[in-house]
Amino acid sequence: LPAFLLAAGELRRALRESRPFETELEVAITVTGEGTELDPHFAKIAGLAAAGVPTTRQLNRRFGEIARRMFLASQVAPDANLTSRTLARLSAVAVQVRVKFLGERPGNDVAAVISRIQARIDGGDLGKAIVELETLPEVAQLTAADWLADAYDRIKVNEVHDALETLMM
Repeated sequence: LPAFLLAAGELRRALRESRPFETELEVAITVTGEGTELDPHFAKIAGLAAAGVPTTRQLNRRFGEIARRMFLASQVAPDANLTSRTLARLSAVAVQVRVKFLGERPGNDVAAVISRIQARIDGGDLGKAIVELETLPEVAQLTAADWLADAYDRIKVNEVHDALETLMM
């Protein structure tokens, strides 16, 4: 039990950060042995251990730029002229400022959805942020693909963190 508590505590600490956690995961697997209720949890994050996973805070910081690019992608046609592109960029900056300072707003337009995504991220609920993001046009979703993959990975890591915490209690 003391070895498990130590290994689980170290793994939990590593999972809260964005750094690789290969060593901590290997130790936890070794200490718990095979055939335990933790096996599926460990398997879920094994592929993420070498690189680590961005924290929710890091994802939040990255989202501002992603939001601007999603808005632009959904507003500018590929064959748009320079004036249209410039106006869309100005609108994207305005949306970014509104989202940060005015918060969540109702509606189904891209700016409203982005405001709700940001509110969910600010509240620490990546799952609901992803649900909102998936309501955006496909071109906007593709723009956020890397961020979305990292958010899914953070959710997995958080689930394992919470499972370890529960077992430790």
